[in-house]
Amino acid sequence: FPRSVENCHDFLNLIGTPELALHLDCDDTILMERIIKRGRMSEQTENKRSDDNVDTAIQRLRTYHKYHHSTMDWLRVQHVPIVNLDCSGTPENVWNQLLAIGRLMRPATQLKNVTDATTETPLLLEDVQDFDETPNTDGDSQHGT
Repeated sequence: FPRSVENCHDFLNLIGTPELALHLDCDDTILMERIIKRGRMSEQTENKRSDDNVDTAIQRLRTYHKYHHSTMDWLRVQHVPIVNLDCSGTPENVWNQLLAIGRLMRPATQLKNVTDATTETPLLLEDVQDFDETPNTDGDSQHGT
């Protein structure tokens, strides 16, 4: 999400400009194989997904290809950083890529709300050395060393 420019405008109105976009890239053939496999596996359980079939998968891919380029263009115009992930590998490989992005984003997320207690002004990244959320003995958070 967003899957179309209309979704982009809705997202912008509801939440604001995204800080980051993940572009999960995978060959159509691999996607089809995965959807069909998931459909076969779900047939053997009580959690059968009615949308895991060839016809629905083809329609999903058509919709994706119809809106993909305009959505990516919108993100670029909005100056949203786009991280491209190759999702054609194993699920473990894809998960490890997502974890790496999460680890890279965590410091930026933590620093977003850090302020100087004496002036109530936001601190810049270079102002904070070894940012840490470890509580002090008085219960306040430590910010730096």
